Amino acid sequence: MPRFCRPIVFFLVATLFSGCGGKDASSTSSGNAITPAAPVEIPVTDDSGTQLVQITAGDNMHYNGARFTVVSGRPVRVELTNIGQQPRTVMAHNIVILQSGADAEGFALSAAEAKAENFLPAALMNQVLASAPFAGPGDTVQAAFTAPTPGDYPFLCTFPGHYVAGMHGTMTVVPAK
Repeated sequence: MPRFCRPIVFFLVATLFSGCGGKDASSTSSGNAITPAAPVEIPVTDDSGTQLVQITAGDNMHYNGARFTVVSGRPVRVELTNIGQQPRTVMAHNIVILQSGADAEGFALSAAEAKAENFLPAALMNQVLASAPFAGPGDTVQAAFTAPTPGDYPFLCTFPGHYVAGMHGTMTVVPAK
């Protein structure tokens, strides 16, 4: 696809998904805007010295939260379970954690065009901190890595359309105490 078409395609996909799901959570029944809730924190537990992050994703194209926090320098294992029912060909989920400062939206746009590369563009792999493969219904996949230096690191699902539907968030790395 020519580069000039990317913004048009991204806009069309975003427009398509913006109408899904019924009522906007940021408005009341009278139409008055309210402050959106803070992103849901995904719990992190200790599994024999490894920080374990258990994420679920379903047919609604959302993770079970939009943030998680880990400690720098310690091992991390992210487990992603697809709790949906849709077949893998139409609703697979993965998790890709990008380097701090990476453009998650731009990465998602490029990933959508990288079907031959399993939606992980080889030219942008230098932006990837860690990734798990795609999970079909009932599958659990993992990504293991050592938590990097403190900061915020975006994560996302690279299946086409899932980023704009809301499958993204932030991993916050805090210093060891």
